[in-house]
Amino acid sequence: MRCTNAWPCWRSLGASPGGTPGSCRSWRPPRPSWRRGGWRSRAAGIEPFDTPYTHVGDRIGLEAHAREGRLHGFTGKCCLHSDQLETVNRCMTPSATELAWARRVTQAQRQGTLSTLTRKVPGLTTPGASEAPAASVNEGMALVEGQLIGPPHLKAAHRMLALAPLLEPVEDARQVVVGRRVTHALERPPMPDDLLPNPYEMTATAGMRDLWVQCFYSHDRVVTSAPFATRLGLTPAGTLPLPFMMGLYLACCMSSTHGAIYHLGFRNARQLAPLRVGDTYRQEIQVRRVRNTGDGKRSVVTTHRRLLRVGDETPVFTLDKRELYLRQPESFEPSPEAARRDEEERSQALAFRTTLTQRAHEVLPRAEAGTAPSFEAGDLLLHSFARPLGITANLALSTQLLVTHPIHLDHHRFDLGHGRGVVVSGGLVVSMTLAAAARDLHEVLWEELIAADNIRPVAPTQTVGALSYVLFRAPVEGLDGLEELVVRTLGVLELTPSAELAEVPLPRALFTLESERPSAYDEFCRQHGLQALEGRVVCVATRRLVRIR
Repeated sequence: MRCTNAWPCWRSLGASPGGTPGSCRSWRPPRPSWRRGGWRSRAAGIEPFDTPYTHVGDRIGLEAHAREGRLHGFTGKCCLHSDQLETVNRCMTPSATELAWARRVTQAQRQGTLSTLTRKVPGLTTPGASEAPAASVNEGMALVEGQLIGPPHLKAAHRMLALAPLLEPVEDARQVVVGRRVTHALERPPMPDDLLPNPYEMTATAGMRDLWVQCFYSHDRVVTSAPFATRLGLTPAGTLPLPFMMGLYLACCMSSTHGAIYHLGFRNARQLAPLRVGDTYRQEIQVRRVRNTGDGKRSVVTTHRRLLRVGDETPVFTLDKRELYLRQPESFEPSPEAARRDEEERSQALAFRTTLTQRAHEVLPRAEAGTAPSFEAGDLLLHSFARPLGITANLALSTQLLVTHPIHLDHHRFDLGHGRGVVVSGGLVVSMTLAAAARDLHEVLWEELIAADNIRPVAPTQTVGALSYVLFRAPVEGLDGLEELVVRTLGVLELTPSAELAEVPLPRALFTLESERPSAYDEFCRQHGLQALEGRVVCVATRRLVRIR
């Protein structure tokens, strides 16, 4: 059998003759020879037209037949009845998405950027090409919005534009209007301690909390038991507080600065006060640090986020969010005023911890005895919890929590294929990682996220598991029954550590590796023969926990 994929693949080009069913992922049973003639006709310079569909009254079958014919290279189709014309024209005409892609590719050609990758590969640049005009050296390869584009794509783009319907010229310009795209990205360069505009306010409803706890597992009574949370003074009777990571996500998601390229991670995420259902919150965003990368193309921008309770303006959560932007005009470090403010917020977070743990110490004798196991520094926990975040849940969270970046909203354009949908927001990936560890580290009363780095993107339907290493353990002074842990948790893709890493010796250095680059973790895994983890580390999170022993 030969591959009959609509586009030629390496098996149909003779790299592996005699392919068998299952040896090519695009293999399907061979179509009749006349359905394979579209590409052959096009190769011979003949415009191919498909045969007619004889069931005149079957419009659904006609549409399927026409779309299949277009996949096989046909640019037209014979019709037996005038009722078939509309369906055939719609199926054979390039879609708006295809035309938009073709315009982006041809624009890149006009700008002379379609040979950038070719010029970077030694031996591919022809002599004298640097002196030639852009059009003559623009038949190589380049990345256009993340997609590799070469001469075949350029040819396809021009063909699509040639097939586009012609617009009737309008003599009076007042009779037409050209739309504009509204942008919410920050368009001015950041300055030290610059307060960024952010118009959003959000009331945390019980439905939002329910959606969160359905997606991110928790085993802590402070989150799952209303009587326990009430005895700790976190909520009124009969209600539950918002989980820590939900407060973190509220503090970073609803912002209008989505000009960022990629979410890198968090630093110093602290809770300063109880997070309650029914309260309304807003964000305050302040620029703290800008560091241009060594290649001169990108910049790491750190913004300080404060979640404020609307009404009394009480700060309830703070964090530093790190994002990758295009290069900024200048780099700068945090100001002395920012350091002073950070110290104030640290004191508020410690005061909240002290109040909460002392109250827990008072009510613990009346509560059920803790059944959580005790840990020691140096312990490695292989968690058995591994779950994906589905497409529907990912989009629902993005909608309810006002995630503003297009890559989390535009499922049509940013779909990764194979039903995966848009990528999972970086804050949700951290939440998935910590949820995977929650069952084994349960009975947490208070926590602080010291640092979290998003190592590589995660798509909906991709499973995230976790393994945790205890960096530090000590009893809480003066409070029997409580212990403090510093734990580093690695989120791993498509892996259940308790099953697939059992009995596998792991270097302790893996859990003290300080890097934000996926290549650093992959290189470490290669050096130590950890094939099971290579290419799978998606998140690294370090937390300080106070829990019931």
